[in-house]
Amino acid sequence: MNKTDTFTLTFKERNTQGSSISCSPYSYATLTQLIQDISRTTIPETSCLYSMYAQLIYGVNTTMYVDHEKHGHTVQPENYAEFFLTFRNSRKCPPNECIRNIAYGKCRDEYLVKKFASVLFPLFYNKQKVK
Repeated sequence: MNKTDTFTLTFKERNTQGSSISCSPYSYATLTQLIQDISRTTIPETSCLYSMYAQLIYGVNTTMYVDHEKHGHTVQPENYAEFFLTFRNSRKCPPNECIRNIAYGKCRDEYLVKKFASVLFPLFYNKQKVK
C-alpha cells in the first residue's frame, strides 16, 4: 500500500431507503484509525446511534476488452470504505436525514460527533460545542 493511496468513503443508514453520502479522499491511516477507535468503544444509551458496521476495501480492478477492431486493458485502484449506521427510534432528527446532517455539520449527538463526524468532517465539527 502506498502512502498516497486514498479511499472513497460511503456511509448510509441501514435498513432504510434513504440516501447514502459519498465523500473523498481519505487516507488509509485516517480510516483505519477511525475504525480501530470506534471498535474500542461502546455506544452510550443516550446516543441516537444504535449500531455501526464498517468495512475498508483495498484492491485493484483490472478490465480488458478485445474485438475485431480494437483491444486494451485498464488497471484502476478500487479503494473504498463503507460505514452503515443504524439509529434508535429516539433519534434527534427525522429518519433519512441523519446521514445528511452528519455530513453537513448539523449532527448534535455527542457520541457521533466526537467519535465519527469530527474525524471525517473536521471543518464542520472541530470548533463547535455539542449540546
